[in-house]
Amino acid sequence: DEPARSIQGFATAEHAAAVLAGPAAVALARAHERVGDSGAALDAYQRAEQAAAPASVAGATAALAAWQLALQRGDGGQRIEATRALIRRTSDPAMVAALHEELGWLFALVNEDFDAAAAAFVDSLAAAPGRPGPLLGAALVAARRQDHAALSQAYQRLAASVAMPEAAAALHLRCAAMATADGDAEATAVSIAAARTAAPDDVGAVEQALGGEGVVLADAERTGDRGVLGRDQE
Repeated sequence: DEPARSIQGFATAEHAAAVLAGPAAVALARAHERVGDSGAALDAYQRAEQAAAPASVAGATAALAAWQLALQRGDGGQRIEATRALIRRTSDPAMVAALHEELGWLFALVNEDFDAAAAAFVDSLAAAPGRPGPLLGAALVAARRQDHAALSQAYQRLAASVAMPEAAAALHLRCAAMATADGDAEATAVSIAAARTAAPDDVGAVEQALGGEGVVLADAERTGDRGVLGRDQE
């Protein structure tokens, strides 16, 4: 519409969004969005968020709108920046944990920056200990780094957080497999005992622990044999 186009025309001045404060900056960003210029709208929302006071409603509104636009546009880099802005604008522990988790997955799956991903998952768990998502993320990062100690720790924490005893037992058995691959007989025994404790009636888990399956899984963990690992999950 004409008012929106008039505001958009004003936005051609360099850094216009940055010099406007509060609701006016958000209104400018919305004007870009209404005329279909999502790139300019996203930039204006980000400028509005950066210019807003730390606890302002306008800043939180701009941060959320930028995050939604970045999601729609499918740009990983923009999503990372928008998620960081949202983190700055919230103090709710559950929301902080969820946003740090998303940041971790973006770093891991989009940027393949596993150091940044690991840090984000740690921040998520600091806000909400035992949250399954960042525990899975930490396991992914550890597996990518071939860090058996960190991966075993992630599996153990996951085992403590899952509701299904069979799932907990399976995670402990995975730890046993890695310990076997590393030649750590004591850690293997501890993990097998934990699996039995988690699911004492799970005959399959006990058979795996007592039979040769643990050694097969250990070799698969060490060599990355996806065929064996996939078979174990069936």
